[in-house]
Amino acid sequence: MIHRPRKQGCRKCRPPLFRKAVKYTPDMLWVITAPHFIRDEVSIITDLIHAGANRVIIRKPDWKPEEYELLLNQLPSSIYSKILIRNHYQLAEQYCLAGIHWNQTPTFTTGKEHCTGIHNINELTEKDRRFNTLLLSPVFDSISKPGYKGLHACKIETQNRTVLALGGVNHTNIASLKNWNFNGAALLGAIWKHPETAIQSFLKIQKAWKQSDQRQ
Repeated sequence: MIHRPRKQGCRKCRPPLFRKAVKYTPDMLWVITAPHFIRDEVSIITDLIHAGANRVIIRKPDWKPEEYELLLNQLPSSIYSKILIRNHYQLAEQYCLAGIHWNQTPTFTTGKEHCTGIHNINELTEKDRRFNTLLLSPVFDSISKPGYKGLHACKIETQNRTVLALGGVNHTNIASLKNWNFNGAALLGAIWKHPETAIQSFLKIQKAWKQSDQRQ
């Protein structure tokens, strides 16, 4: 799949005060990109969103802003509303992305979603309420980080916040999350360990997540 690069500085989104309010579904499956380069990543990200991924977080810790722009320019603008980007709030504004995933002091902007990772249950209470979504990890043993053991495979009190499970989530264990009060999951290793079957892996997880309703 080839997409024409877009001219930088193109802004077609509404002014912040007129954007629609952020809406969340009760069931959310997000995908976080692999931290390194993945062959055919543009096509995979696009297909994941078309397959039903609610959000994709573009997270490349070692990338410079211009590298993020190169990737964004290859993605179809029709999926920008499903994309969050790591820290670069200027790019989120420029490309009319859904929001920002923060691992540094946030710059909260009107009309954008803001999410961050947490590693302690206490942070559900402590984190700024302007974060729309919190990613709690590690829940299960990590797939992408061997030896990184799960710590939060249990029922949680969400403190009326939207909380996604991160770490080791796959089709065999995702059904437990609803009973534990998670709103959904953020997928990483289960998707990118074998990029050539990323879509099939996502669909298998999605099916298991939907079927978990029938088991409750």
